[in-house]
Amino acid sequence: VPLDDIQINVYPNPYAETFSLLIKAFTNRSGAFSDEFYKVIIKDILGRQVSAEIHVAAGKEIQLGKELPSGFYLVEIISGVSRKMIRIEKV
Repeated sequence: VPLDDIQINVYPNPYAETFSLLIKAFTNRSGAFSDEFYKVIIKDILGRQVSAEIHVAAGKEIQLGKELPSGFYLVEIISGVSRKMIRIEKV
């Protein structure tokens, strides 16, 4: 599923302890989630990777960011050659 066709929820933003990431990618009009996995990387504002690369299934909500110090970050979601970045802040 191309990244333009999915919905990515990151909340709360800003966050204090952890933030939730939920990737919604649907395979058809029935509302079934895709079984595709997406690569997720957290980078600092300068583009340096600050977390281990993880693989997240569509439809599975995960908690991230606990180990990060306060500041601004970019959550990069990758599917094949498509990439999407979301800016978050830890307070």
